[in-house]
Amino acid sequence: YRIYDADLPNYNAAVDVYGSFAVIQEYRAPASVNEAVARRRLMDMIRIVRSTLEIPGDNVIVKSRLRQRGAAQYEKRAEQGRKAVITEYGSVRDRDFLNLFAYTATASVQAVLGGARTVTSVDMSRTYLDWARENMALNGIEPGDPRCVFVREDCLAWLDQTRSTYDWIYVDPPTFSNSKRMEETFDVERDQVALLTRIRRILRPGGTVLFSNNRRNFRLKAEPLAELGFGIRDLSRQTLCRDYASSASQHHCWLLTLGEDHS
Repeated sequence: YRIYDADLPNYNAAVDVYGSFAVIQEYRAPASVNEAVARRRLMDMIRIVRSTLEIPGDNVIVKSRLRQRGAAQYEKRAEQGRKAVITEYGSVRDRDFLNLFAYTATASVQAVLGGARTVTSVDMSRTYLDWARENMALNGIEPGDPRCVFVREDCLAWLDQTRSTYDWIYVDPPTFSNSKRMEETFDVERDQVALLTRIRRILRPGGTVLFSNNRRNFRLKAEPLAELGFGIRDLSRQTLCRDYASSASQHHCWLLTLGEDHS
């Protein structure tokens, strides 16, 4: 859950709590702020988080969001692997469920626990799919469970090739991607109709798509989606946790149902 999100102008960061861990996501300070001042403010946040939550310093993780350009965005600064098991609460019973851009597949885990007939998770990262399998195991889902299918593939290419169809599709794409394993770049706002056109091809009649993304001020192209036969229901407010209220411009979620009008 989120306990702080840039509520004070001089402390531009978000603080999230995961069990006994705290994650400080620092936003880049404007050029008008002296680097030493920005550094001191970050140290203040680390100290206050430690003392307020009464957690050891090793359990405070700091992330910096920097706007990078050119080759700089691909440079690896540092790497340190740490994992913590976090319990979340939670359907798709007797439905075939697809999770596109599955990442660590927490949605897939919930689908299996919710009684889905089959659950397919597609992501082009081997690391994330290994993590997805580990999350399944942590929830008592045995390795090799026939309900669970993992596909390591570029989601856009896979959508063009697959012959499978689904009742429920969850898609939470990246804002932008130009991975070297992709045949084309992807921009969620620019390419939303093309993406959902591909998804519609494998969605069964009466099927449902839960489409979400975190692009700031994203605008859904409702008219062409309606022409594809989708009924559209905006769930952005209902699915925005109060902890993230100040980030409302970055949270977008719609329920798209074939053959139904939610307007």
